[in-house]
Amino acid sequence: MGWGAFAAAGVHYDLSHLDPFLLVVTPKGGSVDYRALVTFGHHTFTRELRPSDDPSLRYEAGSDFRCFCPERHGHSMHLPRIINASANARAYFSQGRNYLLIEDMPGLAGPYAVFFNLAKARGIDFDVNLFVVSAYPKPNLPPRKRLEAITMPTLIGKTVRGEQITRPPPRAKNSSSRGGAISVREPLSSARRGTLSGGVAVFHSPSTTPSRCAILGEKSRKILTLQRLATRRCECSERRLQATSRVATASMPRIAALRARPQ
Repeated sequence: MGWGAFAAAGVHYDLSHLDPFLLVVTPKGGSVDYRALVTFGHHTFTRELRPSDDPSLRYEAGSDFRCFCPERHGHSMHLPRIINASANARAYFSQGRNYLLIEDMPGLAGPYAVFFNLAKARGIDFDVNLFVVSAYPKPNLPPRKRLEAITMPTLIGKTVRGEQITRPPPRAKNSSSRGGAISVREPLSSARRGTLSGGVAVFHSPSTTPSRCAILGEKSRKILTLQRLATRRCECSERRLQATSRVATASMPRIAALRARPQ
């Protein structure tokens, strides 16, 4: 089924570029190609309806009332190319049940996100249905390296065979420490235990040299000395404050008596 065309405010918008087409996907090392029937939903060229929208842009698709979006329509011109290029590319898992293709296009503040679903075909003319649910610029999309990915041939192959598709485990974050001293909060293995220097624990990695350990130990002793001096100063200040308080307390009756005298 094609979307034909749409006219609003005297402007004719052609939608024939969103007609269904067949995508051939060749799995890596496989001898049989998979055929995917690609179809597009009306969310690829419409957006949510707002009270301030021009009535001529109102778009009805069954019980779904939307607003025709010239901007989304212009971006949708690239969808056939993006889908064809995805045959040997990566797809990403979205937060819901959709999958995601990401395209960087000139003039957009963020990546162009293409959301799609897959379902095993019931007929024999093709193997899988690939339905593009929606597509629009998404500036707040996390970087690709933070998204779980799967190759399109693997994704389509599993769908055709009826295999379960699971998200890969989250990628481990790189540690900020690169040898030398590390954070005390970091779990330490037996190879990364700390040494006690001047009463202060100095943690080091296996790559820490003896000379560096000596430098760290010297710095720790200096820090400990400064801490002790600060503690002594606080104790002296506290004793002075207590003495001043006792003098003030003893003088209060005299002050009260002076204030009680008639002037």
